[in-house]
Amino acid sequence: MVEKSSSVDKGSFEFWKNFGNLRHAFWGYIVIALLIAVFTKPVYVLVMFILTCQLFFLIITYYKGYLFLISYKKDKEVPYHELKKYPSFNILLANYREKGETIKDLLANINKINYPKELIKAYLIIQEDDTTTLSEIKDLVMPSFVELLKIHPVRQGEVQSKSRALNCGLKVCENDITVIFDSEDEPDVDQFLKVAYHFENNDLDVIQCSIGIYNSNQNFITRFFSSEFRCFFEFLLNGIDRTTKKANNRGLYLPLGGTSFYVKKEMMDKIQYFDMFNPTEDLIFSSSVYSHGGRIGHLPSITKGEAPVKLAQLLNQRTRWVKGFIISTCVLNRNIVKTCKQIGFGRWLSFNFWTLGSVIGLVSPMFFLLTILWIIFQDKLFNAFFPYWISVIGFYGLMISGSIISMLIFAASSLKYRRYKDALLSPFFLLFSNLLLTISCYRALYQLITKPNMAWSKTEHGLAKKD
Repeated sequence: MVEKSSSVDKGSFEFWKNFGNLRHAFWGYIVIALLIAVFTKPVYVLVMFILTCQLFFLIITYYKGYLFLISYKKDKEVPYHELKKYPSFNILLANYREKGETIKDLLANINKINYPKELIKAYLIIQEDDTTTLSEIKDLVMPSFVELLKIHPVRQGEVQSKSRALNCGLKVCENDITVIFDSEDEPDVDQFLKVAYHFENNDLDVIQCSIGIYNSNQNFITRFFSSEFRCFFEFLLNGIDRTTKKANNRGLYLPLGGTSFYVKKEMMDKIQYFDMFNPTEDLIFSSSVYSHGGRIGHLPSITKGEAPVKLAQLLNQRTRWVKGFIISTCVLNRNIVKTCKQIGFGRWLSFNFWTLGSVIGLVSPMFFLLTILWIIFQDKLFNAFFPYWISVIGFYGLMISGSIISMLIFAASSLKYRRYKDALLSPFFLLFSNLLLTISCYRALYQLITKPNMAWSKTEHGLAKKD
């Protein structure tokens, strides 16, 4: 049994109590709005808020469009056959209430990896009181390089989260590179060779591989999820990686995914643990890497996983992500000046593009309503309260150009892989994405207010019909 120290960073857990600079910035914004209301007209406060949200939406949309444009190049093949030195790997496989068949497939996929098995040590991490999973795998024959790691049940000061399980696994990791895989993952069989070569020939501390979907054709939800992952992992992250190479090795904030990212031992020893109180521990882990002077790169080697099949699955997963985005935003903005000094202003700004770009979905219903009102009552009512240029920015800038850019990103990422049906569905993907994000934002906010519990809200696996 692995024991885990109870000494943890409670920054995320107590984020409501300590906003720091973010809190001061918020109240400063409120004071400015009140002054405008007192000395001019109250409606200008609403105009100020609408304009702020509009400009932020536009900046994020054009930011993603820029990343997509610079990423849309054919990636060179990784000449991993030229690898000079073979580093050793740790694999962390955190599981909770999983089906035996899922874990059996996971171990089979890990066993297919084309790399000397004597240089791999995998840890199947299961909580001692998780009798469901333990009973499912009691007769399972594991590969020689895989060890079952039973960790202690949740104790005071801990939460039952994926990152807590990973922290327990880190206590026994001794190899050169550590990677995390999810329960349903199918990594590229040559991924370890490619990662080793990439580390050997680039000054990097962490590498994020692409994540794909193996049941993308199952239904509309899996098609949407697959298209979204292509946009993010294969194009936008690749665009960020190119900015790193162009910007004197600084670049923008590269948000890690929850799986298939590789960390060198030297960097992991500096950071020591994942934030167990954050549902998106991978996102905030990037800031820890940057604050320690590390560099993160992207490698287009695909690990395939399972997309949610049911709407309830997708909604729960997206709510968990948004909850993590809210927490991460508060934590990283507690002291803005200090954060900018640690990770750089460009990375701090691009980080907030990712997180606030999702959280701002809270105001989407207001924009939708204002757009309808503007179309119906433009001459009679709407322009009497709002300046015309607000309508121009909101309707033509945000609704038209922003939507076109987002749809083009969806469509182009599908066309590159000759997924013509997905390309035609791009307008519906965009509408569905906005609706899903809005609902998830309100659910996440409600959960944080009523029950700020960071427990492991996992996605059910084993429902996929592979392509």
